Amino acid sequence: MQAQFTDPLLIPPTLEGTVFNLTVAPSSKQFFPGINTNTYGISADYLAPTLIFNQGDFIQLNVENNLPDTTTMHWHGMHVAPSDDRGPTHQYSQIRVCPEKAKFEIVSK
Repeated sequence: MQAQFTDPLLIPPTLEGTVFNLTVAPSSKQFFPGINTNTYGISADYLAPTLIFNQGDFIQLNVENNLPDTTTMHWHGMHVAPSDDRGPTHQYSQIRVCPEKAKFEIVSK
């Protein structure tokens, strides 16, 4: 038996530029009628926007963490220096964000 889906797949919004202001915060979303689900999102109820910029751009990421605890940001498709990675190896593009504002400056390669 094949699953029946009633809701379309959400495609996150896109942001373009070289300076991005992102807010990580708790929220909620109704995935099914009448059922609220607690979620975390990045400038959205859940998920995060897709950031679009050019190779060689100097990128500034201003991240405000409104969660009650430290979290991490994983940057799919970005090559982050090991010193900024916070992951166990340089293969991960993951940055630790404490419950406060953080500023990251990255050169896109």
